[in-house]
Amino acid sequence: MFEELDLAKIPNAKNLADEARISPFHLGAWAYVYTIGYRADLLGNMKFDSWNDLWKPELKGKIAGPDFDPSHIIAVSAILSGSDAAHWEKGQEKLKELKPNFKAFYTNDANSQQLLASGETPVQIVLSMNAYYMIGQGVPITLAIPKEGAVLGVDTVAVMKGSKKAELAYKFINALYDPDIQAEIAKLKKGSPAVLNARIDPEIAKLPCVFTTAAQWKQQINIDAKLRAEENRRVAKMVC
Repeated sequence: MFEELDLAKIPNAKNLADEARISPFHLGAWAYVYTIGYRADLLGNMKFDSWNDLWKPELKGKIAGPDFDPSHIIAVSAILSGSDAAHWEKGQEKLKELKPNFKAFYTNDANSQQLLASGETPVQIVLSMNAYYMIGQGVPITLAIPKEGAVLGVDTVAVMKGSKKAELAYKFINALYDPDIQAEIAKLKKGSPAVLNARIDPEIAKLPCVFTTAAQWKQQINIDAKLRAEENRRVAKMVC
């Protein structure tokens, strides 16, 4: 379905972060995280230094998370239980203990925005770029990076197998990794540039959830893409 990418045709890819090299067929375009976003104006002095803070009894009926991909909180629960995403089952009991604190599961970005803006769920496991969009619209959201790291997400580019426009696709991908293009994406979307040589505005670079160094990328929770796909497929078969 996808061509194995010829990196010789993408010279700008030499500056990609390791975590943006998703597979021989896919490379990251930019990154974001799912992390803890909250309405400090509605929660008083509550802080979120660790994912464990989501389990505070004061948050009963206040949390929302995505219903379309629960792998973020599943992986976190496993880590907090002394395991990892590959052995997610070990976090099941921990995950069950969080159930009383959930108020809703949002179905898309718009639903997430509605729940946060209204204050119905003043705490969310939230997509960082979506949260920054809302902040730009005047919603007072605070983003926290837990000490365990936020859950990394990377949107990708690829070339379809047998494409008659493959050479143009390679030109597009190489242009995407131009340092100035990546800097503009970071400015507009408040996401992390996929290349480490992007010339980022210092005001953007200092934002929580925007990573500009290899060390920052590696401090996050990175669920292996193949593992996630295989586990999602396995669970889907069980459900069906």
